[in-house]
Amino acid sequence: MPRPGIVRLRVPDLPLALINAGRAFVTTDAVTLFWIVTGWPPLAGAIIWAAVKLILLSLRADQSYAFAVRFAASHAMAAVSAAILAFGAILRMQTFAGFSIALGVYLLHLARWAATGTPTPDPDGGQ
Repeated sequence: MPRPGIVRLRVPDLPLALINAGRAFVTTDAVTLFWIVTGWPPLAGAIIWAAVKLILLSLRADQSYAFAVRFAASHAMAAVSAAILAFGAILRMQTFAGFSIALGVYLLHLARWAATGTPTPDPDGGQ
């Protein structure tokens, strides 16, 4: 019988909690090592981004690897799209209207992707 005033910590799934703790340790150490090697000034921002991704992955348990692959692929696609837009389209625009059209085309596709969850249009028309 527990004594009054003593709170027992009970973790329902201890191996999963230990895996998540290991992920957190490895992630923060890897980001810190990357920061030391590259000399990148904003370490706090890098740690925050890593922590956000870590929190998102820890909630998914067994699906975390697939989610991490999709997350990395979407970030790579976003980086390529931003580079094309920044260095290809926007630098060639002479007017604000041209800039708005170039940015609008990118943002419309991005909004459709966010709403539907698919990067390309459905050939069946969504049926």
